[in-house]
Order: sequence, then structure tokens, then C-alpha cells
Amino acid sequence: RAGRRSKMSADAWRAGAPRTNVMQQLTAVMLSIKPPPYAAEVIAEANGSATKIESGIFAKSKSNDDYLKRVTAKLNSMKALVQKQRQAESNDTAQQNEQAQGANYDAAMAQQQQSTETR
Repeated sequence: RAGRRSKMSADAWRAGAPRTNVMQQLTAVMLSIKPPPYAAEVIAEANGSATKIESGIFAKSKSNDDYLKRVTAKLNSMKALVQKQRQAESNDTAQQNEQAQGANYDAAMAQQQQSTETR
């Protein structure tokens, strides 16, 4: 019985774990990849993914502190991936803007050359 009691008390933290809050945070990070508004299907998919991730973390955790540590690490890694993706998109946009500006410059130069030749 003593072994069973210690197992029950060791798992007592599980009842107070902030699971709903964690799933909301995970969902929010996933949704932050794209700009709003979010379609109902996208939200449902993000919620499903968040539930799977949180359930895995919850199952592996040995204590509330361990759970929170794992959640924080996961959230931080997901946020870093989102920032990395945004940076890549910014670089692509900057490159596209630079190419467009170059094309506009070339067109402007060609137009100027034509107007110089017609004078």
C-alpha cells in the first residue's frame, strides 16, 4: 500500500496541471504562423495538433515543474521556428522588392533614353 500511496501522491500534480492554458498557448503559436482571420478548419487543425503535443508532454512529465519546463521549452522552440519562418519570408519579400525596384529602374532608364533620342 505504501508504494501505491507514494505513486498517487507523486501524480497528484496532474490534477492541477494548467492543461487548457497550455493548449491555448500552443494553438496561438501555431496560428501565429499565418495572418488572421483564421478559418474554422485551420483553428480546429491547430487545436488538434496542440492537444497531441500537450498530451505527449503531459504523459512524459514526472512533476508539475517538469511539465512546465517541457511546455516552456516546446513553446520557445515553436516561437523560434515561427520567427525563423517570418525572417525567411521577410528576406524573400525584400529580395522581391529589390528585384521589382531594379526592374522599375531599368524601365525608367529605358524611358529616359527614348525621350532623349526623340529630342
